[in-house]
Amino acid sequence: MPSDNLDSAVLDVRGMWCTSCANALERVLRRHAGVLDAKVNFASESALVQWDPAATSLRDLLAGTARLGYECVPDGESHDREAHFAKIKGDLSLRLIIALFFSMWVMVAQWSLYVAPSGSMSASAQYWLAVFSGLTAAPVMGYCAAPFFRAAWRTVLAHAPGMDFLVTLGASASCLLSVWELIEGRSTVYFDSAVMIVTFLLIGRLLEAVVRSRSSDAVRSLLDLPPETAEVVGADGSESIVLAKRVSLGSVIRIRPGERVPLDGIIAQGASSLDRSILTGETALKTLGPGDTVEAGALNGDGELLVRVDAIWGQRRVDRIAQNVRQMLARKTAAQALAERATHYLVPAICVIAAATLVWGAAEGMGFAAALESAVAVLVITCPCALGMAVPLALTAGVGRAARAGILFRDIEAIEKAGHVTMFFLDKTGTLTEGRPQLVDVAPAAGVSRDELIEDVKYGRKTPDEAEAEAACDPASCGGTQGAADAGATKEIDASTLIWQFFQAHRR
Repeated sequence: MPSDNLDSAVLDVRGMWCTSCANALERVLRRHAGVLDAKVNFASESALVQWDPAATSLRDLLAGTARLGYECVPDGESHDREAHFAKIKGDLSLRLIIALFFSMWVMVAQWSLYVAPSGSMSASAQYWLAVFSGLTAAPVMGYCAAPFFRAAWRTVLAHAPGMDFLVTLGASASCLLSVWELIEGRSTVYFDSAVMIVTFLLIGRLLEAVVRSRSSDAVRSLLDLPPETAEVVGADGSESIVLAKRVSLGSVIRIRPGERVPLDGIIAQGASSLDRSILTGETALKTLGPGDTVEAGALNGDGELLVRVDAIWGQRRVDRIAQNVRQMLARKTAAQALAERATHYLVPAICVIAAATLVWGAAEGMGFAAALESAVAVLVITCPCALGMAVPLALTAGVGRAARAGILFRDIEAIEKAGHVTMFFLDKTGTLTEGRPQLVDVAPAAGVSRDELIEDVKYGRKTPDEAEAEAACDPASCGGTQGAADAGATKEIDASTLIWQFFQAHRR
């Protein structure tokens, strides 16, 4: 089928609890009639879907995911990821606090049963301690563990049970076995195992949410540089401050010195030097004038510009970069696909091993309770949460770290393959730089000493290149003998005695 007849979209996904949720959602999307390919990434909370518009529509796909309990919206309609992660971390923190508080009392009761010398405690006291342990475990299992149970149910409905299913199975089996022991009048209970499973996994999920939010913030901090407001100049010369997303195509906006450009456009009036390193990676300022194009995120220099908008909010170059990053994160590397396939087969294998342990224990005369306890132990210790989360979290953290350094990857596979690179070649006009000029020599005019010249630069900082002035004021550039001028310090300089005769900046 020709690719021109296909539609694709990147979706923001809400409601996923772990990688098993992502696998379940991916399986549901792929089973949908008309869908040709679907990839869901838990770490970036995104889905990349490709479908035949003649067989289905995006509305039908979103309705299908909603029935499973996941909210999907097209990328770009929901930008407040900071608030989203804050809500996730707040919910996990509350559940963890409650789990820690009640788990403490469960452990006190259980350890009293474990360490009490034989005969030092009556059977009645032991039984009521076991009951107390069960009552204090109820809030943990009823509230704190609810997301695990909900996620497990969704994955079962999608015929793709995963790690949450094992967690639910192990914790539920421990509790049910303990309740059965209490009904039989015995005090041998295992509520401590159930609550500690939930508590430790909540700690892991909270740490994971922190990593994902930091990685997301690192990418967004690079892409959110354009200001959210713009100063619009009307046809009658009036000026007003409006939200950049409400500025219409063809409007004229004023960019003052030191401000960042909020929207892409063409300079209608004025000239200035702009720092476009956010888009090009080139640190040298570029002087632009009427008719030249400016992009959102560029930092204006010392000139004032009137810019006619030719790309509104959501269609700017920086928005296209953001969309490319989201598409990249929605894809899966070979290692990630391998890890997810492993967890897909590992879950039923663990269930089979647990069932075999139960049967073998009963056949060996261990007793049903002891055999069931062994089977529960198998479920608890073999939960492969780390296997499914390690690869996507590592990739997301890598993307965030690269974004903080000003590097945007266009292919997720490139990150994985970068670890095997032993040699690389750079094709760049000029020299590879650190983006920071360094003063290597000055030749002052007659009658002016080197130290006097640098001292005057610290106060005036008026050179052909502002970055070079900063380099001249850098203590390291001055041999460590000169420092930057004190904040608020002023000095009168006789410009007639200062001539910039030779100023070489070496870009390392």
